[in-house]
Amino acid sequence: MASESRSKGTNYNEWEKKGKAMEAELDAEEKAQKEIDDAVPIEGPPVAKAQEEKKEMDKNTDERKEMIQKLTAMEVVVSSPEDCADLAGKAVRISKATGKVFKIPDRVLKVFVEKCTDCVIQVGDVITSSLEVHQCSSLVLEYESLGTMQVDSSDVELRCSGVRLGDVYHHMSTVHVSLAGREKESVVSTEAQMITRGDNEGITSNVVMRTVEGEYPADDANAAVRAGPCPIKAMSQGQPAQQDASAEILKGQGNDAFRANDFNQAAALYTLALTNDPTMHVAFANRSQCWLKMGQLEKALADAEECIKIEPKFVKGHFRKGLCLHAMKRYGDAIGALLEAEKLDDKNQQVKDSIKMAQMMAHKHGAAPL
Repeated sequence: MASESRSKGTNYNEWEKKGKAMEAELDAEEKAQKEIDDAVPIEGPPVAKAQEEKKEMDKNTDERKEMIQKLTAMEVVVSSPEDCADLAGKAVRISKATGKVFKIPDRVLKVFVEKCTDCVIQVGDVITSSLEVHQCSSLVLEYESLGTMQVDSSDVELRCSGVRLGDVYHHMSTVHVSLAGREKESVVSTEAQMITRGDNEGITSNVVMRTVEGEYPADDANAAVRAGPCPIKAMSQGQPAQQDASAEILKGQGNDAFRANDFNQAAALYTLALTNDPTMHVAFANRSQCWLKMGQLEKALADAEECIKIEPKFVKGHFRKGLCLHAMKRYGDAIGALLEAEKLDDKNQQVKDSIKMAQMMAHKHGAAPL
């Protein structure tokens, strides 16, 4: 029924994805407007080009706002079991509940569960056959059939009464799988996103690889065609996950993901490389750049400093540290780090340009340059 509805009706997953992307663009445009007008970036497109790109995006603002309004109208937020009546045709978001049992009726579009503790969610027929969980603890999901689940920063038990678990993508989470006729198994994911699948033959988990275009996640078989699989076995009886790919291969895959602008996946792959080789200073420098691209400045700085600790003469380590400090508006410290990079490579024009920028910003903001 669910697949038939999807083939004949609206593609709700794509609609929702487009709506969320539009909303994110609008928020980013509003927050970045002053920065676009005033800032001179260290690297990236010139301000004039950024302003031109923004004007081009603004042409579609009305259309995006209309799509966001439609998406919002489709969603209902519930916080108690009594709110679960008459939800057919709606996207259901269960939010901030504790110690409750929810029975979701059939024919809802999609189910989201966020910031819930000690709750049981009983799920029927979902039109899109998809469910998302975010920041939940001691959560139990009971269902017969779902196609795709996304679990982030959560501890979840999946009780599946059907023949197949479905595709469970999880990140920074612990997923406990209970399939009929089998003992419960648990899988832990850290910074690498994983996909877990299962049936009455067993449970398998793999690190998620992405296509070169970065548009769709690929399972390990598809990833093998591109760069070789990196399987992680499901944990049973507390056994640690086993990582089969070498650190060098993982670093190469991280580089591929970075070039495809998939910075989150690249950071995950560099993390796996460092798990196999904690002394790989290049992976620390590369992961620092990923964190910097994603705006996670403290993590970026910590990785740059770890890179320098392992290899004090690695230019990129000092350069990454300088960029992190600059992004944190610690311009005096940034100059010091960049000068260390210049000592190691006095012909590097990018380093020289960055020093000039940091000096200019230090003077503008009254920071004491070194």
